[in-house]
Amino acid sequence: TTAKMSGLKILQVTDAGRNSGRQSITLTKLGYANTVKVVFVAGRLYVKGDASILTSYLGLSQANANELGGQWFGIPKSSGYYAQVAAGLTISTGMAEVTMTSSVTNAPTVKLDGVQVDVLKGTSVKTSLQPSFKETLYTSTARKPLPVEVTQTVQGSLGTISFSDWNEKIDVTAPKVTLHLN
Repeated sequence: TTAKMSGLKILQVTDAGRNSGRQSITLTKLGYANTVKVVFVAGRLYVKGDASILTSYLGLSQANANELGGQWFGIPKSSGYYAQVAAGLTISTGMAEVTMTSSVTNAPTVKLDGVQVDVLKGTSVKTSLQPSFKETLYTSTARKPLPVEVTQTVQGSLGTISFSDWNEKIDVTAPKVTLHLN
């Protein structure tokens, strides 16, 4: 996923499976980049990043970010951060981020990166974590159609989610942690 807004670029690379996933999120602003890594396995969520990205991306207090920065820590299901951070780390939660309403319309079939795709346009459903935005879903015209790309536009910002390597086996292991976010 890539998103650009107000001089900030967000790049998320995710390997999502049925029950596990991992993600690397890089925020770039004014030539400086910070990265946070996230692992989801067996219903448990683990995060590692420096204090700067833990405050800017996750919204942790400076005190929590300073304590947890630079090391793997767990986020329990009871934490208010859990749903926000776990979103998109499995196939089902990733696809749940594509939530067009009944105002969906068909657009002409096009080629996208050499792949013939069907095009659906609509508006997403507003959630407690995200506002409503304009969305375009591109799915392959193959016998078993799969999502190829989604673009999302909100308040002048553009996000692109690219899907690839469907059915690729991923191996996700939990890191060793001693700290947990309260």
